[in-house]
Formats: sequence, C-alpha cells, structure tokens
Amino acid sequence: MNVNKILDYDDFSTNEFVEIRRITESGYHRKSWENLALTNGFMRLGCFDDKNIALGLGCLVEPIIFIYTKYFKHTYATDIAYYPDKFWGKQSFTPEQVYASAKISYDRDKLTVLPMDMKKLEFDNDTIDIVWSSSSVEHIGGLEDILACFKEIERVLKPSGACGMTVEWNLDYQDKVVKFNNVLCFNICVLDKIKEVCPRLVLVEPMQTTRSSNPKNLEPEYFRGKTNFPKQHKSHVDFTSASIFWRKF
Repeated sequence: MNVNKILDYDDFSTNEFVEIRRITESGYHRKSWENLALTNGFMRLGCFDDKNIALGLGCLVEPIIFIYTKYFKHTYATDIAYYPDKFWGKQSFTPEQVYASAKISYDRDKLTVLPMDMKKLEFDNDTIDIVWSSSSVEHIGGLEDILACFKEIERVLKPSGACGMTVEWNLDYQDKVVKFNNVLCFNICVLDKIKEVCPRLVLVEPMQTTRSSNPKNLEPEYFRGKTNFPKQHKSHVDFTSASIFWRKF
C-alpha cells in the first residue's frame, strides 16, 4: 500500500496495519488510522533505527510519543500547549503531566518533552533524523504559518531525513487553498506551495487520492465536513485524514 494516501477503511485489513495494530494495540477509529499510517510509513522507509533522533510536533499526550521511544535513540515531543499560558482548545499540559500520562511502559531516558512552537524549532540545522506530526499542523493558522513550519522542518532535518505527517485532506478542492474555522485542509495545491518554499523536501511518492467503495468510508468517523457535520464543524468542505511523507535531499 502507498504511504502517501487518504484514509481508506480497507487499510485496517492490510497485513501492514494488522501487524502494527498488534504492536500498538490500536483500534479502528480515525486517530488509530493516523497513527498506524505514520508508523507504517516510517517502517516502509526504513526509518526505525536506534541511531536516529525523532522529533514530534504538536504531540499533546498522544500514545505514539511513548511507542516511538522503543524505536529511536531519542524522541523529542513538542507542543505549544506545554507552555503554561498556551492551550490546545481548553487543554494545556506540563511536561511532567505528559510523562505521567503514558499507558505503556517506556524508557524515560529516551524521551524529552519540550514546550515549543513548531514554527520556531529550537534545534540546530541538520540535527534531526525523523520529524512527525499527527493532525496538528493544519490547525496552526493560515498557509503562511504552515509554510513557516515546513521551512523549519527542512532546516532541522538531516540530509536524507524523513518527515511524516497525518493531516486533514480536502476532498472537494485541489486547485486552491481552503480554510474553515481553525483548519486549513491539505490538498495538491498546498503540497505544491510547500514544494516551492522547501525545495529540499521531496514527496516520497505521489499522493493516492482514491479509495475503495467500502461503505465505512462514508461514515462520519472517516468522512467529515459539510456532509456529516454541518452544524458542529460549520464546514464548507468535505475532508478525511491523509498520511504524507517527505525526504530531505
């Protein structure tokens, strides 16, 4: 299966996802698909290596923070919500609360939790092997904010380093940037803008934007926006999750 793709419920039955679900004890909800897609992508790209340094952006208290300590030399989990005066929605977490939130055993010495703005990464150039983010970057503002984040990713990644993200993917428009509420859904147009400002970040493969006819793909958990949540989201686009991977060259 592709690593650059939109969510398809049939992915849960692939050999790759079945094996990763066994390791991560993931369920069948949308967030599970995102974590499975990230982990599958990094595995396919050969990124899990105990010599690699990994950096997570917008991590909150996601389980993947602790899972990744098993695969990398060191993992940095960052989020602006770790600052005492910053919030994601109504949530804010101190680093100590993040460490204590783990539901699995992990190596505490291999994890560092840092308050940090993903548009201003406090790492030196060419020092990080892996960058990941799980449905966070599309919430940080407009297109210029997202491009600022990717410029920072391009700067801190080592040559041949990889960036993997799950994002909201616009199912209605591919030729223009569309933002609603606090979400800027990714599409081909956004990917083209990233390519313009970050020429060293190259997609590892083209995006797969088709999916199976499985009726689960049309359920509100997996197919979101104006069709299924017109009141809650006030959305004028339909969207779903997507996983996207880049290499730095």
